[in-house]
Amino acid sequence: MSTLPPGRSSWWHILPNTFAVMHDAPGIFSRMRADFGDPFLLRTYNGRIVFSSEPEALRALFTEPTDTFDIFGRRSLTPLLGVHSVLTNDHAPHTRARKLLIPPLHGQMLARLQADMRAAAEVRTAEARAAGEIDALAWCRGVALDVIFRAAFGVRDPSLHQRLRVALARMTDAIHPAFIFIPALQREWLPQYRYFLALRAEFDALLREATDAAANAPESASSVLSALVNARDEAGEKMTWPELRDQMVTILIAGHETSAVAMAWALHFIHARPEIEERLRAELAAAPGDSAAELPYLDAVCHEALRLYPILVEVLRQLAVPWEWCGFRLPAGYCVGAAIWTAHRREETYPEPETFRPERFLERKFSPFEFVPFGGGHRRCIGAAFALTEMRLVLRHFLQSGRWTLHDRTTPPIARRALLMVPATPITLRTAT
Repeated sequence: MSTLPPGRSSWWHILPNTFAVMHDAPGIFSRMRADFGDPFLLRTYNGRIVFSSEPEALRALFTEPTDTFDIFGRRSLTPLLGVHSVLTNDHAPHTRARKLLIPPLHGQMLARLQADMRAAAEVRTAEARAAGEIDALAWCRGVALDVIFRAAFGVRDPSLHQRLRVALARMTDAIHPAFIFIPALQREWLPQYRYFLALRAEFDALLREATDAAANAPESASSVLSALVNARDEAGEKMTWPELRDQMVTILIAGHETSAVAMAWALHFIHARPEIEERLRAELAAAPGDSAAELPYLDAVCHEALRLYPILVEVLRQLAVPWEWCGFRLPAGYCVGAAIWTAHRREETYPEPETFRPERFLERKFSPFEFVPFGGGHRRCIGAAFALTEMRLVLRHFLQSGRWTLHDRTTPPIARRALLMVPATPITLRTAT
């Protein structure tokens, strides 16, 4: 059995590979797969990473016992998300956090939170129609923030809402991708990193204010934060303030920008392809009001947007022990990754993969190792149901508000924003005359 797959793995590849992943991960993944096949090896500042996009490889990755892996890049995410985040922990702390977080984001609680999602969409859509023109990503970000602050944080005070919004924007804008991809730059003597830490402290103070309000809210209040404030683990213990802080920041960071980007791409393709828009409008017209009736074509549009432009282009794990994967014997300390970008572009799975074609999700059901926009296995995104529900409700309300035209039907290039890949140029929509 071979030890390592081919790739760009010499020491002189470290900086070029790291900057390529930082600025154009889809491009380097596509080139590496074309040049070296699947799997391929990429050596970066954060270690040697073996990537695959084959369904059977992803099946092995997502079903392997959890003690095979450690977290990849824990130090990269800790400054923003904290040491208690579900994303920066594994093993027992990770399991405990998931058990506490899953109930508020699913089931009856999610059903109750849909009213907040509709309210946010209604207010923001009315503002957009009055303005006559929007940047889709900025508009979707505003809706997603309203949803998070109302549904997740339970914030009803307009003043606190606005202060949180401003503080969040300042904090996230200050976290340069280099701090994530090159953790050695996380040094307080660096002015830009010190500035980020000051903004993080300001945001944490506001978050504590929101947490105190949730703790004093009546038991009937519905929000993710109020549920977590009162949640108990198997030992009957509540979350401490540092734990609450880190889990809520994780929900906020992972839950608003990701949804906004997905909705913005969907709005672009809906309005770039008249036949898609008309089929979607016909389906919506047949489902009156806010009916809970199934909308299979709307679901297909959401899934196709997540397939073609996945929010995260990779899912990574670090090996705690040696592991055989894809026919190679990989040493402990190496990293393995699901290359989501190329997995969603396999010709064998998705014919004409660069074409936005929602019908493919009506024609067949894809396995959780072929369609992986939320990752997989025991670390699959716990907010997936929340995100898809929000996406359906917001897109539906936006389309039912009236007709819009797309300023430029050309698909925008993509750019890195922290961990996410976002449209690099505005997706401009105007009210139809």
